[in-house]
Amino acid sequence: SDRVCLMNEGRIEQIGSPAELYFRPKSIFAADFLGESNLFAGKVIGQTEAGTSIQRVDDIVVSGVCDTEVRNGETVHHMIRPENIRVYVDEGSEENLARGKLKETIMIGQLTKYFLELADGSELVATTLTGGGKDPLQPGDPIYFGWSTNDARIMLGS
Repeated sequence: SDRVCLMNEGRIEQIGSPAELYFRPKSIFAADFLGESNLFAGKVIGQTEAGTSIQRVDDIVVSGVCDTEVRNGETVHHMIRPENIRVYVDEGSEENLARGKLKETIMIGQLTKYFLELADGSELVATTLTGGGKDPLQPGDPIYFGWSTNDARIMLGS
């Protein structure tokens, strides 16, 4: 279909194209309902035309696109799809960067999933196309996950 109406308990949650609902969900329900997502809370610390910055409880600062009005200090959620995250063995040059240790790698045919454990014990998931050789990353290795501000969404909700 070219237009989808996502319902939640008898009310319209979001209407749009499949790509809009998947890549630009307007609520936590929509983000969780359609596909896998990395979702975590933080407090708004700044806003520019490029995006809204939030600070997680572990002091990691990330940014994303916010479609609603928010105030500094307000608790919001940051959502990034696993396929929009890149995996690095060093810092890279991404707008958003999370450092941790590799918890697990799972190869699912053409896709490989990387599970990053952050310092606070929370987890982020990245999905990449499977390469042709042996994966040099091993559980416990320090790695970085990076992503673009435009690929992330900032949304209200609990």
